[in-house]
Amino acid sequence: MKPPQPSEKTIFLEALDIESTDDRVAYVEAACRGNNALLASVSALLREHEREDNPVDIPIVAKSERQRLSNNDNTESYVSRNGSTCRHSLGSINHPMDRLD
Repeated sequence: MKPPQPSEKTIFLEALDIESTDDRVAYVEAACRGNNALLASVSALLREHEREDNPVDIPIVAKSERQRLSNNDNTESYVSRNGSTCRHSLGSINHPMDRLD
């Protein structure tokens, strides 16, 4: 009985550890064991990973925005900034399932 075929994720992650392009291609082909759909899928993932403008490597928040957020010394809460007040004191709200003896 043949051992189970590794998953797309497993093959992809293992391939990333292989430095040589030729060795990587040989590994992926061997790991896919003739499964052309799996080979195409893993190959596409590797191509996208190698792309210079890989969206995974681009931060969601631009550097200037991160700096602006980290330099923000304004630590007041939303409630105090908007003039809101809370009519409850800490611990004064009961859970609906609590008994009110």
